[in-house]
Amino acid sequence: AQVSPAPQKPSPAAPKAVSTPAPKDIIETKTPKKPS
Repeated sequence: AQVSPAPQKPSPAAPKAVSTPAPKDIIETKTPKKPS
């Protein structure tokens, strides 16, 4: 999951992560992938 400074296209994982705490979101949150 690539996070850009300005999200031009709504990624399939981005909206889900913000909408509901999906298992994928938890895994991504546990793994330091996106510079939050």
